[in-house]
Amino acid sequence: MIHWPAAFAPGAALEPPHPTIPNELELDETVSLVDTWKAMIALPKSKVRAIGVSNFGIDAMEGITKATGVAPVSQILPIYALILTGHQVVNQIEAHPLLPQPELVNYCNENNIHITAYSPLGHNCVSLRFLLPSLSLMTH
Repeated sequence: MIHWPAAFAPGAALEPPHPTIPNELELDETVSLVDTWKAMIALPKSKVRAIGVSNFGIDAMEGITKATGVAPVSQILPIYALILTGHQVVNQIEAHPLLPQPELVNYCNENNIHITAYSPLGHNCVSLRFLLPSLSLMTH
């Protein structure tokens, strides 16, 4: 799965800081998203049962489709489709009441792409409150 429609610079850091721009991450711009998708398409089917995307917006999904002719909505199924019945296609995105992403949801619905929401209760990776204020509510 392509987890983000961007590549971080190689190295030991999970999120490498940009060397000259404060509070930015360093991206690897030497390999395009299309090149990455082409490499995934070319993986041997005997070794890889599915390929897919996560955190892709409309532009990114349309871009790889136009460039390769192979869409995330094709018979090459995203990994999360393996846990679903049938041949549903999935784009895993952050979605919750504070980030509903209606345009992306409509696009996915129109193209038979199932959405799997991560952080459906919100998250506090930037010290924001959860949607449910009490942990006891989340565990019952």
